[in-house]
Amino acid sequence: MRVLIANLGESPIVVAGLVNVLQHAGQPVDRVEILYPRVESERWIGVGYDLLCAELNKRLPAPVIGVPLPFADACTRDDCLLFLRTLCDRIDRYEQAGDEVLLGIAGGRKHTSALMALPAQFYRCVGGVYHLHDQREQSPAWQRSIEALDGMREPERASWLNPSAERFTLVSLPFHRIADGPALRRWLGASSAESAPPITISPRARAFYGAIFGPGGIRADEPAEERGSPIELIAPLGESPMVATQAVALLRAAGRNVSGLRTVYPSQSGVVAGGTELLKAICRRAGLAYHAHPLVIADLDSAEAIRIFQAGLREAIGAARAMENQPTPALLISGGRKGMAAVGLYVAQAEALGDVYHTTITDPAFETALLMRVEKERGGPLGQLARLMFLDDLEHDTFALIDVPVVALRAS
Repeated sequence: MRVLIANLGESPIVVAGLVNVLQHAGQPVDRVEILYPRVESERWIGVGYDLLCAELNKRLPAPVIGVPLPFADACTRDDCLLFLRTLCDRIDRYEQAGDEVLLGIAGGRKHTSALMALPAQFYRCVGGVYHLHDQREQSPAWQRSIEALDGMREPERASWLNPSAERFTLVSLPFHRIADGPALRRWLGASSAESAPPITISPRARAFYGAIFGPGGIRADEPAEERGSPIELIAPLGESPMVATQAVALLRAAGRNVSGLRTVYPSQSGVVAGGTELLKAICRRAGLAYHAHPLVIADLDSAEAIRIFQAGLREAIGAARAMENQPTPALLISGGRKGMAAVGLYVAQAEALGDVYHTTITDPAFETALLMRVEKERGGPLGQLARLMFLDDLEHDTFALIDVPVVALRAS
């Protein structure tokens, strides 16, 4: 049996499109599992799941399985670990049954989507990690909200939830498969240090993955970091440049010496390119070294775009390592276009990066208000905007910095 495990946010049409595109590409799925938030504040996503489930059950051999999550998005370290533990439990069942699993990151909330590809390295049964590029994404006439879908008559709604495969581009995201994933999972989940695998695992990585694979559930403690040497933060950039400055501020608050910021971004996206100009001015005002690595792409919408993005990340990592003060390259997986986190993790493994971070704002209402405030102040005094974007006058308890250690494929 071939199973698609996808996460759902506000885009049930995209998840339905992924099912159709996989069938069109010769990979028809027998079952779909959907991880989605089942909380009162996200009631409409629950409605979207019910509508999507009813439609997919007409077309699939096996019934859709819903996996409700007790949060709107994975905005804290514990939520991230719970999401990954839940996802790995689902994959593990299919691996034991001898089934194939495909992971879909399209259509989900931004933070769960950023983490969706992480477990693929540990499982032999994962046959692919997929993003879906909607060629009609910028056309309002081709988009419908969950509220709009719910208000339609059944035939019209069924048509929207059975979109043509030609509307989308299937993007296969790269991932490394560890040679003996099952044995490594058992070792990471064990409390004993005996029978260590022939692979270098940092204490931070063991604590992180032990919380995912261990029988005792999430452990809140994690080893202290080495904080003396400078780090150069490399940040894929999307529509919100503040994600990068937020990460710098939180790293510094945690005692890390951030000596510079590098952004890797799609220069053919006007919105993203404009954000880099703002970052350049803000970093200059704040006295932080800034380097931009523009890429001749608009989005991760093809295999060639993924190749270019990988090359851009490696170029930024190499440039950081070549600097006179020899900073340690650190990667941020938040803030980029969807799919960039998965590719970033892939490159981080190959480059043996010891520092990979994810950052969130834990209060969605506060996040919306903050981004509106940043946009409002973009035309004002640069010093005031810099203080806002580097969190100088904000309490940090509504922000989270999450260490996402990777299992390196070579010695660092």
